[in-house]
Amino acid sequence: MIPGVFPPPAETEEALKGQPFRLFAPGALLMDLLGRIGTFLYILIILFALQIIMKVFSLWQGVSIIVNMYLYVFSFYLIYIFFSSIDLRGLKPLYRRKYKKWGDLVLFSVARLIPFAIIYFVTAVFTMINYSGDDLWPWRPLLELLDGRFSNIVFYSLMLLVILKLKKEPKITIPLFLFLSVIYFLVYKLVFTFSPTGLAVSLLKYFQISVALFFLINEYVAQPEKIAKIIGEALVLGGVAYFTLVGIFAAFYKFSDAVTYRHIKSAMVLLKLGYDFPLREMQEEIIKINNPYPLTTVLYYSERAGLALPLSVSRWESYLAAGTPSTSDDIAGYLHRHRIRVSCEVLGSFAERESARNGEALVDAGRLIGYTAWCCGEDFEPMIRRCSGGDWYYKTWFARTASRAGTLESIPVLIEALTGTDEKLGEEAYRALVMITGIDREQKFRKNFNDIRLLTRFGQYYRSRVPAPSR
Repeated sequence: MIPGVFPPPAETEEALKGQPFRLFAPGALLMDLLGRIGTFLYILIILFALQIIMKVFSLWQGVSIIVNMYLYVFSFYLIYIFFSSIDLRGLKPLYRRKYKKWGDLVLFSVARLIPFAIIYFVTAVFTMINYSGDDLWPWRPLLELLDGRFSNIVFYSLMLLVILKLKKEPKITIPLFLFLSVIYFLVYKLVFTFSPTGLAVSLLKYFQISVALFFLINEYVAQPEKIAKIIGEALVLGGVAYFTLVGIFAAFYKFSDAVTYRHIKSAMVLLKLGYDFPLREMQEEIIKINNPYPLTTVLYYSERAGLALPLSVSRWESYLAAGTPSTSDDIAGYLHRHRIRVSCEVLGSFAERESARNGEALVDAGRLIGYTAWCCGEDFEPMIRRCSGGDWYYKTWFARTASRAGTLESIPVLIEALTGTDEKLGEEAYRALVMITGIDREQKFRKNFNDIRLLTRFGQYYRSRVPAPSR
């Protein structure tokens, strides 16, 4: 153990005088500190090995959840050890005498930057293992890490460091840490739910980096009279870090081959940050591939820039068919705004397929429903034909689409659903029939929608407006 550096904390610079500096050198500090977390580090290595074995042999994937949870335990303990074990007050004068003007930077790196570097490193190792087997490994996890996808653990650890600095009792620090963690999580989710783009994202990322640096530097300096200088340093260093990140993605975009994941992902990140220079090239590349995922991003930024995407109807149909309800919802919104019609057969086939794969997302795809209603209001036969063999999600999607389209041909199918045994589907059919016919808008039969009187009125409405087929 290094005297004067570790507890008891009452030891000061006076207690360290006369001791050889090699006892407090960066290497000595790190070796002693890492020794203190040795058991936790061995457990982490064993868990990483288990994670690799499970991935290689396609065994139980729950081990990844366990490793991820343990990463938080490891990170928080690491921060606690580095904070509680190093007496910065006593070491600062020693490092200043030894390293002159670089003394504070060396000590700051050892005591504060290195633990966060370790946390980010083990997070990167976990991510690379977790993505092993992916066709786009290692570029997908690497670019996701650079984009900050898995950086939350670093910010939670920084919160813990700041709270430990308060030196309050556990009954105060623990609830405070949990409260701030929940607030950060909610804000983080809120940002990504609304997914701001352009200047908003750039400012948000710059602000996030600068705030983290401010708390880190301020915790080390611990001199309120220097707060203005610390803010300035954090803003400058935040700008350097932000533009370094932008430069890395710009380099990936420029020097990677066209139509590769590295090229497309880098372009998507740059576009989201508000840099439009990849847009025209991405418009050309998107025509060469049948991947709806980057297409939705390109559509958004093309509209913002007032640039049309020259795709044929058959290509639009191909993109719709290749996507998920989420991507097709974005594409359908674009097609609807630009009054581009596609085949109703394609839309019906897509809905039938996705009802079995991702039914919840299908029935919630409001723009796809609205577009199908607009596009196929005069040609609803492909949707009606699939109802007989459709599952609950397809029939629900059908009812919601029919109510928007107002098509009379859907009334018999909806009446059949109204009289069925599935109450939820019956409610969907009832709402659709009310929208189409205008009957019972006051919803007198809302709780008894299969009443014979209501069914008769719906049937009479249909027969009065749709001529019987000629014999």
